[in-house]
Amino acid sequence: MQHLLGEIIGTVLQAKVHEDIVIEKYMIDKQDISQYRSLFADNDGQKSDYRIPLEDGRGIHIKE
Repeated sequence: MQHLLGEIIGTVLQAKVHEDIVIEKYMIDKQDISQYRSLFADNDGQKSDYRIPLEDGRGIHIKE
């Protein structure tokens, strides 16, 4: 079952700043986040990075 990206963003925004949250890969529709793929990855061993800017100036960083 895939969740809407908006639902996941809502959950993330309720967490503390810089708190890591694990979301199973199958829960995110790859098409929803593909537009946010970043070429600049942190060097933490992830396959891909996605940076989603929010309207209020904050952003969400997803590591695959």
